[in-house]
Amino acid sequence: MKEEIQYRVVRKAGSGNWQVRTGTGESLPLEEKENLKEYLNEIQLNYHEVDMQIQIDGGIDWNSVEERLRHFYAGIAEVTPF
Repeated sequence: MKEEIQYRVVRKAGSGNWQVRTGTGESLPLEEKENLKEYLNEIQLNYHEVDMQIQIDGGIDWNSVEERLRHFYAGIAEVTPF
């Protein structure tokens, strides 16, 4: 059986920051969240952790956020803006 591609939805949260969630709107799995935090630290992209959720600084333009998240999720999940 072919594995179904995963989706990660990125949208502006109420705080004005970019929030990454699963395609069904759930929080990221813990291991994925930790890997994403490590990656964001490595590339020095500002983020916050709000209510156990990773939120990328809302002042960063969408094209920059998309480029970096597509790199992180390459071969793992499709990144979709909302």
